[in-house]
Amino acid sequence: MSHQTLQIISNFKRWLDQVVACADWRGESNFIVPNFIVHSHNGAKCYSREEWIDWVSRFRPNDWRLIVRDVVANGDRLGVLFTRTTSAPQPGKPNIIHATALIRCMDGQFAEMWIASRPPEYGPWPNLDRSRAEWSVAGDPLHPEEAEIAAAMARYEEIRRTRQTEGLRELFVDPMVVHGPGATRTENLDEFVRRVAAEPHTTPGSVMEALDCGVAGSKAILRWSYTHPNPTPDQPSPIAGMTLYAFRDRKIVELWQGELPRGTGW
Repeated sequence: MSHQTLQIISNFKRWLDQVVACADWRGESNFIVPNFIVHSHNGAKCYSREEWIDWVSRFRPNDWRLIVRDVVANGDRLGVLFTRTTSAPQPGKPNIIHATALIRCMDGQFAEMWIASRPPEYGPWPNLDRSRAEWSVAGDPLHPEEAEIAAAMARYEEIRRTRQTEGLRELFVDPMVVHGPGATRTENLDEFVRRVAAEPHTTPGSVMEALDCGVAGSKAILRWSYTHPNPTPDQPSPIAGMTLYAFRDRKIVELWQGELPRGTGW
């Protein structure tokens, strides 16, 4: 792995051990840049280091914890699927949240973070409980399998942009396992292709943007947004989120997806 990726993995582990495990929220100042940007369902907010430490000190109880389900690290990006728990939630907020996060690092410190959640009614992330030794960390340069997955993700982005939907058959197994949006399910490839092919009619003018994509090991994580020009309450715009893809033999076999509230963009 590259020195940069090694550094962010090492610092992320130290953050888990020294800040999260010990509830040392003021110690987080050693892990973030002076102006830290967070993108979530609340929109984009920029915090000075002092403002961020004040916020977490006031709103994180001592039993606030993260259970890291999987990590995809490549370059200066760290993709994380996690469960956040606390026995003392803020009023009106759940005490368990299952979510995806993408973190951009600068000199090993957290500089910018995007967060998208799984609806709580669908429960925890299925089929994910990777130990630190099993986290996906990109090679430097990419290993042959990683290069093939990067090419497959580029092809997927091209298909969604050009509507060459039959090309999806090259990239997905039949059926695939889907964890979001909605409940966990298997999805037939014919149904998936038909649904994507119908998008120009169901949401005319819709455009998909691939905003960030990282590949490591047999995984890829994609931050994305869909927009269309005529939003309605039933068909809002934008729709934005993040998806973790698992590959086998160069095809997507399983995916985990978190979304922002519909109508909210990055």
